[in-house]
Amino acid sequence: MDWREEADGSLVVTHGGRSWLAVGLVIAGLGLLAGSAYDWFEHLSVDDKWAGFLGGGATCLITGLALAEKSRFVFDRRRRTLEWERTHAWAKKAGSVAFDQVRQVRAERPIGDDGAPSRRIVLSLADGTSVPLRAAYVPDGDGALEQLAQRIRVVLGGTPQPPLGDDVAALVAQGRKIAAIKLVRERTGASLLDAKNEVDALEARRR
Repeated sequence: MDWREEADGSLVVTHGGRSWLAVGLVIAGLGLLAGSAYDWFEHLSVDDKWAGFLGGGATCLITGLALAEKSRFVFDRRRRTLEWERTHAWAKKAGSVAFDQVRQVRAERPIGDDGAPSRRIVLSLADGTSVPLRAAYVPDGDGALEQLAQRIRVVLGGTPQPPLGDDVAALVAQGRKIAAIKLVRERTGASLLDAKNEVDALEARRR
């Protein structure tokens, strides 16, 4: 994702999809899926060729839809509002949110991501909904998305994400992850997935 600060201190975060590559991958994916369907009806059985067509088609299609995503988030410091729009898989969503409705800014990792970290930035709102800046998770080995999440917190008027507390760390140390997740949710209002990611990250830092 790209970001810049305007003269008035507003923050503009954008992600531009690679349209030509996305279209090519979607077409290739649909072609491979069509090949898998033809192979199935031709032989009425599952074989390596069918599995190859199916796997390759699904991979191309998913990657193409991810690359087609475009988003623009404008954090207006003067008006203290966020104006956003995001196009994903050719479906467009947009909205406007007051700064004081944003409860958390999280650099979220998917469940089971134990290798090089993949992340996406998610805004947790007071009404319990979440607004991701991107639908897809992207590799973040250099921590750039973590840094951007911190910059957004500052623009919103907040401070760095507070520590979870010694009691949460103690529960993790005792191997009581479920209790730790429950405590994080009670304390921060985070979703179950977000709380689990926080506890997993804390556990990883203790190793």
